[in-house]
Amino acid sequence: MLAPWEQVLVHSKAGKQGDELVANVDLAAVYSSAFDAVLYGSEAVVEKYVDFRSPDPSRDPIDMMRSLAALLVAMREDVTGKKANLPVEAVLGTFMNFSQEELWIPTTPRARRGS
Repeated sequence: MLAPWEQVLVHSKAGKQGDELVANVDLAAVYSSAFDAVLYGSEAVVEKYVDFRSPDPSRDPIDMMRSLAALLVAMREDVTGKKANLPVEAVLGTFMNFSQEELWIPTTPRARRGS
């Protein structure tokens, strides 16, 4: 479900924005991803997917990554049937390197919501 977004995250961390950020995204995979989220995900997963997926040209790249991490936490809760104790920052640190400043300072109200 998240495969089309991997390159977006890499490009976002590299500072790319707008058209440059999504230039190589497979649109069919994006639509498939959305369909899978709605079909198989709980309401919490769908809400986190929409939050992650919602386009906003002024959105901070770190905020987008926090939204992805919150989605992963919601998906984990769906699969295990248990409330996750993982902070969004810990999830972010499993797949990308961040400075302490990037990890621990929420930049927007959306980022502060976490999981």
